Amino acid sequence: MDGWSCTREVRDVFRLSDLDVLGRIVGEATPTRFIFSCDPSSGPPERWEYVIVESYERTSRGMERVFVLAQVEKPVSASMVLQPTTDHQAVERIADMGVDRRIAYAQARVLGYLSEDGSVRIPRRAIVPGKVVYRAPSNLLKDFFSYGEASIELGCLITRPEVPVSISVQGLRRHLAILAATGAGKSNTAAVLVEGLMKKGATVVILDPHADYVFLGQTPDGRPMEYVERVTVFRNPGSTGRYSPSQILAEVKEFTIRFADLESEDLFSMLDIPQSSVHIRRAISLALDYLKERRGSYTPSDLVEKLNSMAEEAEDHRLRLAASSAAERVRQRLLGLPIFGESTTPWHEILRPWHVSVIDLSGVTGYAFDFTATRVLSDVYWAVSSGRFRYPVFLVLEEAHKIVPADRETHSKRIVNVIASEGRKFGIYLVLISQRPCKIDPDSLSMCQNQIILSMVNPKDQEAVRAAAERVSEELLRDLPGLNVGEAVLVGEFTRVPVTVKIKRRRSKEGGADIDVVQRLRAAREEAEIGSFKDVDMPRGDDWDVSP
Repeated sequence: MDGWSCTREVRDVFRLSDLDVLGRIVGEATPTRFIFSCDPSSGPPERWEYVIVESYERTSRGMERVFVLAQVEKPVSASMVLQPTTDHQAVERIADMGVDRRIAYAQARVLGYLSEDGSVRIPRRAIVPGKVVYRAPSNLLKDFFSYGEASIELGCLITRPEVPVSISVQGLRRHLAILAATGAGKSNTAAVLVEGLMKKGATVVILDPHADYVFLGQTPDGRPMEYVERVTVFRNPGSTGRYSPSQILAEVKEFTIRFADLESEDLFSMLDIPQSSVHIRRAISLALDYLKERRGSYTPSDLVEKLNSMAEEAEDHRLRLAASSAAERVRQRLLGLPIFGESTTPWHEILRPWHVSVIDLSGVTGYAFDFTATRVLSDVYWAVSSGRFRYPVFLVLEEAHKIVPADRETHSKRIVNVIASEGRKFGIYLVLISQRPCKIDPDSLSMCQNQIILSMVNPKDQEAVRAAAERVSEELLRDLPGLNVGEAVLVGEFTRVPVTVKIKRRRSKEGGADIDVVQRLRAAREEAEIGSFKDVDMPRGDDWDVSP
């Protein structure tokens, strides 16, 4: 008997007689779950395996046969004789005699069936007990987990390496969160996503606190990628960087802000001066007007000097006090802040069609980090929302719990929440990445209706995911600690159904990889034995050759 996927566009034909029979449905079955009995000699199928079962659903043409796809979530092998309360000696005798009666069954979660328009429908009718359960054919699974040209391939099914899993590019309009414990593979996942977006011609801006993405334009062995000329790394003057610009094949530029380009409102925001502080605002505005008129170009030190002069010479007593207070605040907040330069990096250098801009913020912390992130995000939002830049922009925010923290207000948090709520209508889409979802502002996280969730064991982080992701079931949450490195659960608008996937390896070189401790220790022993250690500039990162 032939079967099909119930979509005229795909029409993948398979013969039921060619499929593996796994068992028959027993007991109570619902439209969302069923249990099927298996041959005890072969046992139940492995967890997360995919199965299909024949059913009938009402469509526009009446009752039609469909093949419902389900996933095994609980395989069970049991004994009718050997029970936990059975005496151990009796267990040994029964096992030696071979008179045990074993049973095998599995509980499966219904995923749905493909309709004529390619969408997934959840059955309204319960699966009939006694129906045969088959191992799902790979061609049906390929249709189920692909979107044609409008998709990005992230990896493959954990149980079926031959079945690629893709996400819908259109679905990314609902924002995305990539969440995982440290070392679970979130940076690799983000790089695979960015590489896929580049193939589609996307504009991507990455805030990179650890230089994880500075090598996006080159392969692990140092060769240029085909799109290396479409990658630019912007380094802040305060970036320590784990790598020198000479190691990066992509174009490297400085990201700086000319202090004299800032308006009064910019400084009020940077200095956290509320509107109620009328006199302090007036003092700063008067000082800026003077500097703009007399000097043209000036620095934070020049502003402090002018405010101190006003504090000594102004006739208005209130203005003198306000100028003194303002000078102290500028001194504390802005002097030595490693973000100012001779010119301001214009937004059109960061936003270019079919281009990735990596903002290297490695070593930039505290207020400098907050201000730089705020400036980049504000420029992107202004350029796109005003129509200056007409193409979709994907904002990838690593260490999102620092940019949109749950426990305090930051300048970057305000603009991110604006982008999260309003950016979609202009074509700005967020990708929040974090190993501590419980520390991300819950409003920002809840706006991400797509999630890629890798291994996660912290109960607080799991609870944050549960609160933000409507489609994450309790079963999926229980699976998270058992995921291996690089394995993930995909849920949201960008996939037809929740799916567990093995994320493929990024094609580009990894920037923020951990050091090889064993090799470094071996190199230390060798240097100590021959007494060759000298206080010189040591190579950094992957350039430190410690091979024996």
